[in-house]
Amino acid sequence: MAETKSGIYKITNTTNGKFYIGSAKQFNRRWNNHKSLLERNKHDNIHLQRAYNKDGADSFKFEVIEYCEIEKLLEREDYWYDLLKPNYNFRNKATSNLGLKYKYTPESYEKLKSHKGKKLSIETRNKMSQSRKGFKHTEEVKKRLSEIVTKRYAFVLNKPPIEWDK
Repeated sequence: MAETKSGIYKITNTTNGKFYIGSAKQFNRRWNNHKSLLERNKHDNIHLQRAYNKDGADSFKFEVIEYCEIEKLLEREDYWYDLLKPNYNFRNKATSNLGLKYKYTPESYEKLKSHKGKKLSIETRNKMSQSRKGFKHTEEVKKRLSEIVTKRYAFVLNKPPIEWDK
């Protein structure tokens, strides 16, 4: 796999044949990013993450399906979406995260920069605390949060999830 080449790739679950189509400025970097997120159970694509959790790392294969210039990535990714109809992609149309996802005005950008590294005042923290007073999660939400935390710690520690007595 050429590290500095850009183009369109496919991640295939060899267990069930389902796949994901994506584009990359650098294939190695993109594949390593996917693997890292999947291994840490943090991938944004819940379908891909669940399949990875179920079938394991060895069930996934990364392959380049087309090399193209960076300027053509979205156009070519759309072409492959339409042709192959991927199972794991959320969208039907390619979108880019190449600096186009969030556009800040110069004023909002300066405001963000001015807050970087600052701690919240006691007054602000108290206001935030007061806004949450009296809030209660439903029993269903509490159970779901407990399951998530239990699975996350089991994954981090490489141990099976703990089955709590009811």
